[in-house]
Amino acid sequence: MLKWFSAEEGEPGSASPGSPRGAPAGRGGGGEEVPVEEMAERLSQTELLVTQLKEMIREKDASLRSKDDQLKVEKEACESKLSKLRLQSKAKVTSLNAQLEELKKQHGGQGTPTHGKKGSSEGEQASRGKIVLLRKKVEELEHQLAKRQEELEKKSKEVEFQRQRGEEIDMMLTEKDRKLAEKEAYIVHLQSALSGDQPIIPAPQQQFPCVGGGRGDAGSAAAGASLTRKVGEAEERYSLLQEQRDSFRELLDSEKEQYTEKENMFKQNIQTFKDIIIQKDNLLTEINQIHEQELFKLAAKSDASADIEQLLKALKQKLYEKEEVLLGKTQVIDVLQQEVDGRDQQIKELTERLRRLHVERESLESKMEAEKHVMRAQLRDLMEKQQAEVQRVKEELQEQMEQKQQEIRRSAAPPTHHREEEETGSDSASNQRIAELEGRAKKKTDEASRSEAKFLKMKAWSKTRIRQLEEELKKSQAGGAPPDLNALRSRITALEEEREENLWKVEQYEELKAKNETLEAKLEVYEEQQRTLQADLEQFTKRTASQASESGSADDTQSHVLEWQEMVSDAVSARDRAKEEKAAMVLRISHMEEEREALASRQQELEEELTQARGLGHHRSKKLSTPAQRSLQEDFEFDGQTPFQDPRSPSESTTEMEGENMGGWWPEFSSPDTDGLRSVTFDVDEDEQPYWFPQNESERLQSQLSSVRSQQSRDAEKHQLLVSSLNEQLKGLSNTQECLESSLIEKENTLAKTSEKLELINGLRESLREKETQYKDVSDKLLQTELTLENVSQKCSVSEKQCSQLKSEVIDVTQKLSLLKEK
Repeated sequence: MLKWFSAEEGEPGSASPGSPRGAPAGRGGGGEEVPVEEMAERLSQTELLVTQLKEMIREKDASLRSKDDQLKVEKEACESKLSKLRLQSKAKVTSLNAQLEELKKQHGGQGTPTHGKKGSSEGEQASRGKIVLLRKKVEELEHQLAKRQEELEKKSKEVEFQRQRGEEIDMMLTEKDRKLAEKEAYIVHLQSALSGDQPIIPAPQQQFPCVGGGRGDAGSAAAGASLTRKVGEAEERYSLLQEQRDSFRELLDSEKEQYTEKENMFKQNIQTFKDIIIQKDNLLTEINQIHEQELFKLAAKSDASADIEQLLKALKQKLYEKEEVLLGKTQVIDVLQQEVDGRDQQIKELTERLRRLHVERESLESKMEAEKHVMRAQLRDLMEKQQAEVQRVKEELQEQMEQKQQEIRRSAAPPTHHREEEETGSDSASNQRIAELEGRAKKKTDEASRSEAKFLKMKAWSKTRIRQLEEELKKSQAGGAPPDLNALRSRITALEEEREENLWKVEQYEELKAKNETLEAKLEVYEEQQRTLQADLEQFTKRTASQASESGSADDTQSHVLEWQEMVSDAVSARDRAKEEKAAMVLRISHMEEEREALASRQQELEEELTQARGLGHHRSKKLSTPAQRSLQEDFEFDGQTPFQDPRSPSESTTEMEGENMGGWWPEFSSPDTDGLRSVTFDVDEDEQPYWFPQNESERLQSQLSSVRSQQSRDAEKHQLLVSSLNEQLKGLSNTQECLESSLIEKENTLAKTSEKLELINGLRESLREKETQYKDVSDKLLQTELTLENVSQKCSVSEKQCSQLKSEVIDVTQKLSLLKEK
């Protein structure tokens, strides 16, 4: 294009319209029209190229602005995402640190010696698992932060690259602006060259050789005469050329004036269209800004929706973990419930055993009473036996002592040695017997003391056991159970209530989960709708941008606007004309009906007068009047009326005309028609006086009637032509009106579609607001559920501790029962 411009710049200088070379060529080729047309064509081409360059520059500016806006939006979105991610990471790190501290505290609190080994090991395992999970989460968050930082670095590099490209494009645009300025200066120069005066100098070169020839042949008279003749011819030609020059100058002045007027008019039109285009550009910029703001809002909402989706994913993960924890806890609760059921069974068995023990106690009491009486009787018998045996042993000893004394006395006579041996033998035997008896007595006394001690112990134990059993019986009879059983039952009821609460909370959690699933499905539907709306908005923005780029050139906009204004003005004028013509036709029809009625009344009067004239006339006059009557009847038969009847029959009114075409020519009767009818009536009135019609008057009447008939036929044809032309005009107007109505309907449909889209956008905004409120409510509910789950977990831990304590107490009770059974 620049090469072409340089060639264009070189060509006018070589053959400009003001140069002496171009002047004779233009004169030889038929005046100054060729260079002016060429220059006009060149100017039009240069203007088209300038407009194309302006369009290209505008498109590049629009693309650069859109890219800058996109980069700004992306930068702001990245910064907002970074800030959000940083805040989220900080919040997560703080929450994880808080959870770690709480776990450490719990771990430190659980290390007290009051808890059992099982509870401490389970707590340590749970705390270790939580610590591992938290560490994994921290590592994942750090990995996500690293990824985000890498993405930010990439985005910053892309932004710098785009900035460099923008600077290069700005340099190119400055160069193009400079070149455009040069081209505009060149165009201005060409316009000034065209608008400036270009004097037509007569070429005297053709005269000089002739004059030189004349000077060379000055000696001869013939040469002088020829020279004088040639000089005269040249002067005549010169005068003619001057006259032509003056006429051409006048034409140029008139054309310049017309050109200046047209130029001013076009400038005014261009200024008005420029104002219109500026207004439309402002409107388009406002609409684009509004659309960009809406798109930015939608993008922000999409970012918010993405953040919400991330939060939902995290919450889903948490819910999944909580569900797993709840499943574990429910399993633990089921196990505990099974244990509680087993303990209930054990308690039932213990109550059955207690009942049996009560029965056994009663039986033992009766047995103890019987044994007590038996033991007392046995003790009495044993005491009596012991006393009898001791008395018997004493008596035997006394008897033996007496016998020994007697024998000693009797054996006092034998020798002393023999006596001494006998005495020693008897003494040793007696001593052994005494020792044996004493040992038996000691054994008997020891056994008696032991039996008495056992009896006393059994008596004391039986008394204490009887008292305990009596107290238990009194309590059981009074409705109270043992303290261990009451505590167990109270704890079992508390555990059952907690289990019901946990089941209710699990049901609520399931309901919330179902609601969340429905909300997620609705979210997906709204996201799809949002995507479709975004696609529609993008298409709409592309269309507006394409329309703006297409309407960037002033010529196209001028032509479109002028055509549209002409079409609208023509349609409005045609519509007004159609309305006026319809009103005129209605008035004409009303006038025609009135005139038709007047003519019908006048026809009746004429018929009556003719009947009177026929009744008074002779047979000849009757013969002459019949063709006139027939001609009148034929004249009035063409518009659908009945012919004249016989004078004896009563005259009937004429039928109304059918259609507009038959009655339309009634108001166009000219004055000669009415004069002819009046002359006919006057002739008839004159002929009523005599009793016969002359031949000349009948002929005159026939000629008048034929002229009236021919004129009526001509008027009817004219009227039919007018009606057909009016019908065609009405058809054209109806077609134009239909086209305008269709175009208006299309515009209304487009407006309705845009209004519907705006309503949809507003509805989507409201739905997004409602969804945000619902998300807030759901997040609050989820927080509440988390708190409730934490409370439930705490209660479950407390219940586990209580269950461990109950287990220990049940073990103690079973040990006691086993001891009681053994006893």
